[in-house]
Amino acid sequence: MICLTGKTTVIAELIQILVTNGKSILLTSYTHSAVDNILLKLLDSDINIARLGSKFKVNPLTQKFMPNYEDIQSYKEYINRINNISVVATTCLGINDLLFSLRTKDFDYVILDEASQVSLPIALGPLRYGNKFIMVGDHFQLPPLVKNNIARENGLEESLFKILS
Repeated sequence: MICLTGKTTVIAELIQILVTNGKSILLTSYTHSAVDNILLKLLDSDINIARLGSKFKVNPLTQKFMPNYEDIQSYKEYINRINNISVVATTCLGINDLLFSLRTKDFDYVILDEASQVSLPIALGPLRYGNKFIMVGDHFQLPPLVKNNIARENGLEESLFKILS
């Protein structure tokens, strides 16, 4: 019996279980720190992880997961490598990375942490890259930050997480 406390630990354990069963995962969150907190729990794993994002915003300990493609000799080899990454970890807005436009297959699962803090349009970005999604959050905590009054009045202050719960 495994006793887990905290959503970060549960997400890390879930990732290990899914990857062990041959599944690929897109791990996203609203903030770099939330993505990195999960990856910190996977530092000692042998999972093939690619951490996307600006080196200056990524935790120094999780920078070891940032891809190094210098040894790639061909376009075909590059495509093969990005299609065989078990876990790609980035913020919701990090899906603009070149990897996503060149990857030729969807992820089996998209895990969206801090889902209650992500507005509907931002949440839909990463979710479109997966066959199934898991949203983790608490809509009784922080809602999405929406500064535009028109957007707020038209419902964008509600997260997809809250709408679905």
